Amino acid sequence: MIGSPLALFLSLYGELLFAKIVLLVFMALLATANRFWITPHLKIAGSPPSEIWLSRLRWHVLAEQTLGVAVLALVSYFGTLQSTSFQ
Repeated sequence: MIGSPLALFLSLYGELLFAKIVLLVFMALLATANRFWITPHLKIAGSPPSEIWLSRLRWHVLAEQTLGVAVLALVSYFGTLQSTSFQ
């Protein structure tokens, strides 16, 4: 829809698409950190889990949800753009 790689940075649609990609990458990084860094520490901590690691997990999940809402907002804004914004 953007026509060329250069249009990714020169059109409104391309800039919004790039922002969406960046947000998705950050969401994936947070999910990876949760899976491979925080979750193992919660298991190591034993029972009950350490409050520090639970707090980190809460913040990561909140950040993922916030980024997800931002992605949804961008996608909904895409639907309001006119086709001239794609080039």
